[in-house]
Amino acid sequence: MSMPIRRALLVVSRRSRHGEGDLSACLERLHSLGLAVTVHAADRPEEVPALIRGCRAGIDLAILGGGDGTANLAAEALVERRLTLALLPLGTANDLARTPGMPSDLGRACEIIAAGHARRIDLGQVNGEYFFNVASAGIGAQVPQRQAGARKRRWKVFGYLPSVVEAYRATRPFGAEIDCDGAHRRLRCLHLAVGNGRHYGGGMTIAAEAGIDDGVLALSALRPQGLASLALLAPALRWGLQHEGGRMLSLRGRRIDVRALPVQAINADGELIAETPAKFRVARRALRLIVPDTSAE
Repeated sequence: MSMPIRRALLVVSRRSRHGEGDLSACLERLHSLGLAVTVHAADRPEEVPALIRGCRAGIDLAILGGGDGTANLAAEALVERRLTLALLPLGTANDLARTPGMPSDLGRACEIIAAGHARRIDLGQVNGEYFFNVASAGIGAQVPQRQAGARKRRWKVFGYLPSVVEAYRATRPFGAEIDCDGAHRRLRCLHLAVGNGRHYGGGMTIAAEAGIDDGVLALSALRPQGLASLALLAPALRWGLQHEGGRMLSLRGRRIDVRALPVQAINADGELIAETPAKFRVARRALRLIVPDTSAE
């Protein structure tokens, strides 16, 4: 649906890849398209929720200038304030923006934001904490920390490969007990991910059929294997062509519980937010997201 948007809050994360750049052209474009925009810059990621909760009455829209981590931090505040979300993709991976087809070109993104076409999307929850894209343990929980800092700024998405190799070498296999809608599985894992959206890790696909509004979570787990074997799985992981076999496990469900030994940290959208045992749930149609209007295509 389309909605008239006239007053917006723009929260910019200075730690995102383009967060310290000059956004005057974007602001001029938004103003020319009829939006009155109030800008707040977050020097630290932790400031984002308070900026959203503190926005004055009459704001129609919260525009987040940053990456997936910025959106993750904002999720609970957005739900509380019942604000529609728009994404100005200033991060490195921008997997959440990639899911509905939001362009990386900021001028075009501004036009889509001003058009105000929104759709309801689901949020994932792990132990009560919201996430947009994917929550992961094992290799996936370590990659964002290794991708941070100078490597992220210099190499952008191309820094993911060395980060994955380093995370692989540092990760020890762990035992996982999985309950997916009542079906039980036990296995040894190097990596376990539960996805609400479609993309993660700079364009990787959690499952080819995954949607951010389908009410279902997708689980993908990799069994212990060598780097060469893992490299052979790269195309399947890239395009979401997961299947149940000797080296990986793929499941879909609305309620997924995971216990792990030893206990595993869980990273969601680039932020460490929980640990096992973990209860994954779907918050159906929890948020409105501005998306490109494809009805005329």
